[in-house]
Amino acid sequence: MILAKYNQIQPNVVKILTNSFRSNRFSHAHLFEGPRGTNKFDIAIDVAKMLICESACGECKICSSIDLRSHPNVIVIEPDGLSIKKEQIRNLITELNKTSLVIGPKVYIINHIDKMTTSAANSLLKYFEEPHDNTYAILITENIQTILPTIISRAQVITFNKVSSSIIREELVKRGINLEYSRILPLVTNNLEEAMDLANSEELNKMMDVIYELGNIYANKYHNALIYFHENGKFVDKNNVGLFLDLLLYYYKDILNYKTNVELVFPDNKALITLREITLKKVVENIEFIMDEKNKLKYNANVPLLLDRIILKLDWR
Repeated sequence: MILAKYNQIQPNVVKILTNSFRSNRFSHAHLFEGPRGTNKFDIAIDVAKMLICESACGECKICSSIDLRSHPNVIVIEPDGLSIKKEQIRNLITELNKTSLVIGPKVYIINHIDKMTTSAANSLLKYFEEPHDNTYAILITENIQTILPTIISRAQVITFNKVSSSIIREELVKRGINLEYSRILPLVTNNLEEAMDLANSEELNKMMDVIYELGNIYANKYHNALIYFHENGKFVDKNNVGLFLDLLLYYYKDILNYKTNVELVFPDNKALITLREITLKKVVENIEFIMDEKNKLKYNANVPLLLDRIILKLDWR
């Protein structure tokens, strides 16, 4: 079936949905809940194909129109700005009550249902109280605790689990991401969507370039590390400093890996040959220092000063 491609990522979800579909006991409403990056929306779209396309092929005109959000029997609701408003739900119900030009089930998907206003949630609840034949709801949330209990009680809740690092790594390789990024990204995020976004971002390329160059400077002393960072690291700010420090932390942990014959995260890092001269004690001290400084981000630390302290501390010679 069309959901088989998610077997490795969300096996329990696939099993529940497939079994209920095959046994003709498919609930009129499902609530997909779980952290971001767990393929909730992708699976919701494929469930719509499964319900509407007789062969659930994922390749025909019907399935393509669902992907393009142009199929008249599939309605997707997203937040309008910061919230899903009552008018959006009212318009949804109006569309669902119309006679469709296409024979077959109707499916509506509400993404980020936790962002519904109170009036929108109450409007949906009224519609929920009288399930309509051949109409299916898929509600999606990352914050189930904020949803009205009365809505939760009327839907089959399906929990999506975080994706393991090894699976994210395999998925990144399958999707054409280079081996270096496929090794690094699962260490800094357990969110497949976020990992893909980062892998294709210029921001990550810049961070990696700066970190590699800092390593070379620390190893060979041909430039002042702090001056280099001030000239080339201006893009690191309060919005992405956490990611930068995570990458820097794993770069430094690689010195430890190199000295203890553990698989490297950055195997192409030529500076490690020189950086291995750092004592184990110093390596551990610097790793702990990066972690302590990163922890200060929780308390509105001055980011430029924090970064300066780290860059100076890591200059080991």
